[in-house]
Amino acid sequence: MIAPPLRGGRNWLVSEGPGNAHSHHWGSLLALNGVVTIPQRYAIDFVGLNARGHAIEISPEKIRDSANADWFGYDSDVLAVADGIVRDVRDGQPDGRPLNPHPEGNDLTARGLYGNFIVLEIAPGVFAHYAHLRPGSVRVRLGEHVHRGEVLAHLGDSGNSAAPHLHFHLSDKPVFEESEGLPFRFARFTNEGDAGEQVVLSRSALWTPHPVKYQEALPLDGTVIEFP
Repeated sequence: MIAPPLRGGRNWLVSEGPGNAHSHHWGSLLALNGVVTIPQRYAIDFVGLNARGHAIEISPEKIRDSANADWFGYDSDVLAVADGIVRDVRDGQPDGRPLNPHPEGNDLTARGLYGNFIVLEIAPGVFAHYAHLRPGSVRVRLGEHVHRGEVLAHLGDSGNSAAPHLHFHLSDKPVFEESEGLPFRFARFTNEGDAGEQVVLSRSALWTPHPVKYQEALPLDGTVIEFP
């Protein structure tokens, strides 16, 4: 059971999340040193939305020319989901350009994938991974103790990221390689309904929320949620 990694008062799309057997998280088996693991099995990419369910208010033909600041979730506060200790951290990597190709790398580690990131140990054998943070926004240092709800950094578009979002998951190791993803639950959130790309990336699409409050639950892929 964990607290939100992002503030309330904004809608967040659960992208490539649990329940989608074809997501790049669930399906990314990693074979290394004779061990096969799924580090991101329960990972979520949180994409910020406005009240209309849109991630950006730019016409579709101009989205590839957008700036990170045009995306509604960009630069949002990223929060500690529990009291913990910083076990790994990096800052200084540049943001990419939204929806534009990123260089392909062969480094299947946090430093090869995450861009700017923080890894917190929140319990013995339980590590919270935050990835794609905005350069210059990381506020914590290696070995530092942090408290639940504390601002750690801001949401960005660094590393292996197609657009501004927060990649979040729990695993059993402070590293990406040879780790196994762990399930988790949020104490409370409101499920506002489902939204796909045809809504999220279209400024003309109409979307009507149908809020349902959840307790002690894991949000599923394609849902739009709001934290308290």
